[in-house]
Amino acid sequence: MLTAFRRRIKKHPYSFMHKIPPANIKFYQYTPASPQAEAFHASKKHIKALFGGDRSGKTGTCAYDQLSRFRTHYSKLFWAAALTEEKLAAIWEWHKIILHPSEYEVTRWRQSNEIPETLYHRKTRSKMVYKTWASGHGSFSAESVFDIHLDEDGQRVTKSAENIWSDCISRVRDQNGFIELSATPILGKNWMWRRVVKGPPELIDFWHVSFEDNRFMTEQQKREQRLLLNEDELSRRYYGQFAILSGACFKEFRSDIHNLEEDPVISATWRRIRVIDFGYNHPFYCGWYALDDDGVLWQYDEYTRNGTLIKDHARAIYEHDMEQQTYLTDIRDNRFLEVSIADHDAQQRAELENPDLGEMVIYTIPAIKEVDSGIQKVNRWMKIDENGQTRVKISPRCPVAQSQCETYHYKEILDGRDVREVPVKEQDEAADTIRYAIEYFDRGEPDREIEGA
Repeated sequence: MLTAFRRRIKKHPYSFMHKIPPANIKFYQYTPASPQAEAFHASKKHIKALFGGDRSGKTGTCAYDQLSRFRTHYSKLFWAAALTEEKLAAIWEWHKIILHPSEYEVTRWRQSNEIPETLYHRKTRSKMVYKTWASGHGSFSAESVFDIHLDEDGQRVTKSAENIWSDCISRVRDQNGFIELSATPILGKNWMWRRVVKGPPELIDFWHVSFEDNRFMTEQQKREQRLLLNEDELSRRYYGQFAILSGACFKEFRSDIHNLEEDPVISATWRRIRVIDFGYNHPFYCGWYALDDDGVLWQYDEYTRNGTLIKDHARAIYEHDMEQQTYLTDIRDNRFLEVSIADHDAQQRAELENPDLGEMVIYTIPAIKEVDSGIQKVNRWMKIDENGQTRVKISPRCPVAQSQCETYHYKEILDGRDVREVPVKEQDEAADTIRYAIEYFDRGEPDREIEGA
């Protein structure tokens, strides 16, 4: 029997390696970015997590740990999974760095033709399958998998994320397999805190790695990153901590800096939009915004009313457009804006676009409604630089916006077994439109011609 075992080992020298703890890992074309990465590789646990800030090296660390087994274990199934196609592309970029092109062959590409759907290792014949969390936890079932790398960017609340985690635990259990989790804890103490950080220490290892720990970042880059981030983002995006949010949502807002005492002078060359947040019992709100040539956002007008029909709102907005021509610079017809952005209520958007409204019709595009990342973007724009300047200014014509930027705040809610902090959905309509406006302008130049609004 021993002779037969030796012949089998000689034929497939790594076939039993998964039963032996990894040791003496060779780094090939990869160098650990931080001391935490070295500890991650040295750990003998089969479930490991690296919680890190942006550009802290967490994705590359987990990718290398997985590929070290992909290279040495025969006929195994591996998964590389990310929340979005964009994050999946980041994993694939690391795979192309660490793996030599002669080592693998892509057998099928995803629809984008830029990311594989499956690839095989030429020597071990192990298969790597690329997946997205957004496809739902149903796509993470029914197979036995040896190693799974999960990359979770934390930008959005994905209701199926915890179910996917549970499915992955089940997939690797019968092979005594491995899971590597790389994540930025932007959403605070969610299921990852409960299932991983507070999970059984005898089964799970985890580390927090910060931008500060990355050996490949210069001191100048670290300093610039710290200056760009607000208080909440520093703890989560820079240090990779599960920080608790509290108090104001717009933490960078200062009434003496962001609120203007006189009407701004808006030039015709600036990009101008209007943004609408629907409501009936909750107030309907419309804000007018302009982005100047230096990238500063000016809110120069607002309209709000509740208990009113859409056709009456359309008339009031038209009247505001006409009045604005008396104080805007070199603008002869203020109805022509770059775009009108609206909340996602399909019926109310359709009513604004009713041809029966004639010259008062308003064509809209849906707002980007990523609340957590949107609030962080607003705080970045509101951040006050070393010269006391900021990228957000609010006219005295907008008292509701001036007030809500100061009072918009978080509260704790019970979400299943987790406690989450969410913005209070009261007196937030102006704050929402500021967030929608910044989400729009943050994308850069428009990808189409200016249209009639």
